[in-house]
Amino acid sequence: SVCALQNQYVTAEPFIDWDYDFRIQKIGSHYRAFRRYSTHWKGKGMTQHDEDIEVSPKLKYWIDSASQALGMDICAMDGVHSKVDGKEYIIELNDSAIGLVSRHQEEDLIHIRDLVMTRMALSYPPPSSSSSSSTSSTSPKQNITEVVTDNSANATTSSPPPPSTMDAQATTSSPSVPERSGGGGDASTSSEVARLQAQLDEVQHRLNMLQMQHRTLQQETAAHQATEKKDKANKKGGIFSSKNK
Repeated sequence: SVCALQNQYVTAEPFIDWDYDFRIQKIGSHYRAFRRYSTHWKGKGMTQHDEDIEVSPKLKYWIDSASQALGMDICAMDGVHSKVDGKEYIIELNDSAIGLVSRHQEEDLIHIRDLVMTRMALSYPPPSSSSSSSTSSTSPKQNITEVVTDNSANATTSSPPPPSTMDAQATTSSPSVPERSGGGGDASTSSEVARLQAQLDEVQHRLNMLQMQHRTLQQETAAHQATEKKDKANKKGGIFSSKNK
């Protein structure tokens, strides 16, 4: 009857009588696995607690197959263990918004940072040194050497050239010209390195902001839980006091 009220695509799954659920976490080449318990039938809520478990070859195969099929570097797979038949059933696969376990948060953030840095280095590789060296040793330098040699030979057999020609020869034979030609490649390389460094700094800044937001959310959650606990205690105390009256 509930499905009949909706003009949507609806699926239904059998309920699995479970004793614990599990999560497999993958961040690049780093893996974690957890086993979680709860008294709530959905497996979520205030009574949930978890423990670290070994990443078995079976669990690693599951998360690797899913991440490769969907192209995910960061993901987490959730499932439940049936206490009826002892089998494990996969429920869902989460993308990069996996949520980090508080006791592993600092280390996992470092894994995420290193993964992002590696991906950026592969997508934006710095220019190779061979390109700049080849630029500094091109044919114009050889042509300049030839011009200097010819001018020196002509100087012994002919009269001094006009002032305009001398100025041109002095500019051509100046040793600073080849250095400026090679320096252009160095400047381009330095500019590219500076651009990549700026991108890396931006990623680091965003990671720091995410970490601060996560800590703020944890503090707000803890404060909210403390308030709820205090309210429940006050209500309970009010019931007892009314009964005594």
